[in-house]
Amino acid sequence: MNVPKIIFLDWNKTLSDSIFWQQLTKPEHKLNNKLSEIESVLFDKNFNLVTPWMLGKLTSYDICKFISEKIGIKSKLLHNELEISCKKMTIVNKKIENLLKKIKQKKISLVIATDNMDTFTNYTYPIVNKNKLFDGFLNSSELGYFKYDYTNNSLPFFDNYLKTKHLTYKNVVLIDDSVDKKGNFQRLGFKIININKKKSLIEVLKLYAKT
Repeated sequence: MNVPKIIFLDWNKTLSDSIFWQQLTKPEHKLNNKLSEIESVLFDKNFNLVTPWMLGKLTSYDICKFISEKIGIKSKLLHNELEISCKKMTIVNKKIENLLKKIKQKKISLVIATDNMDTFTNYTYPIVNKNKLFDGFLNSSELGYFKYDYTNNSLPFFDNYLKTKHLTYKNVVLIDDSVDKKGNFQRLGFKIININKKKSLIEVLKLYAKT
């Protein structure tokens, strides 16, 4: 196995299963009966807002204001609860954290690469990385590109970061639950390891922890 200089790790559904407003799932929460309505307004009826949010064209305050106007809950309250949920997001389990620590001891950098919102930058990452496990993160809402965006024979989501590290696509690996459907990564020599039911994150990380 070739040892990469950087392992990029997807966040949602790879490192974490946490969700927005997750504390509202608890029956005792005062907004428990509003969770399905919040999710429906944003992710079902107005999913067209999600992409600009993930590309930094809308903020979490914009989103909460929109939802507030639709369901009659104060925008500030919605945002406070969103912030709480994002600060409580966690890595799936301790086994993964321990494997990442072993990989880091081998001088391999660990960087979260996520198609995500401003909430990840502002609330989730500072908590998740309190122990300095990760060497940084790339977030679509800051970069203005998604991971799989492809233009001029390049991947703009990653390009500037790799340039600052004097690395090429062939020096790194991406671990992700999503699939490179167009094969652009393969053409550029950027290795992707797809996490699915047949290949779990723990199995993959064990291989790199042993290298």
